[in-house]
Amino acid sequence: QTVEFKTSIVYPADSTKANLRKQTDQILKEICAFLNRDGGTLYIGVNDLGTGVGLEDDMKLELFNDSRDKYDRYVRDQIARNLGQEANHCVNSYFDDDACGRDVYVLEIQPAESAISLYGEYYERQGSSSRKVGQDYLATFLRSKALKEQPQQEAESAPQVARKTSENDAPVMDQIATGRLRNNVLHSYEPGYEFSEAYLHFLPEAKFKICKEDTYE
Repeated sequence: QTVEFKTSIVYPADSTKANLRKQTDQILKEICAFLNRDGGTLYIGVNDLGTGVGLEDDMKLELFNDSRDKYDRYVRDQIARNLGQEANHCVNSYFDDDACGRDVYVLEIQPAESAISLYGEYYERQGSSSRKVGQDYLATFLRSKALKEQPQQEAESAPQVARKTSENDAPVMDQIATGRLRNNVLHSYEPGYEFSEAYLHFLPEAKFKICKEDTYE
């Protein structure tokens, strides 16, 4: 369900003739489906049996000219242009070698928070295949994606809660991040002393003062 194999980004599965646009769209559909579900990994240069066949024929295309960088740049550009920047951020791509040293292009895809479309159509991973979301299910699909996205948006936009003890008091936060790495040495004649920027003195009645040097009061 979370793994898909494709032999090429240039040659469609049903043809021996190069058709970069057609096969690229097929790859984009697979990526879109993973983005809209639970994510997954797409291997290019691997057949349906999981055996690496390499990308030698793909690399012969003039557009790539045997360059891994050009191949990767093409795929990333296609994702960004046709699926959007959010989708592109959810995809990690790299080249790997199979046991025989053949090139395999790997796309590790994380689920997107928003619903991702390709040319106005939505695709979703269902079982071991990718399917277009039909009109009868589209409203439910979009609603479910919106509900998953909403808690994250609320958490990011939630104001920081503070309380005041009186009108003139500074806000007191519910949580204060603190740490204790060592016992503070306050005086220069003590071992381990380090220069301090300021001293914070806590006083009665929830008051405090800041001094540039230690005080004996």
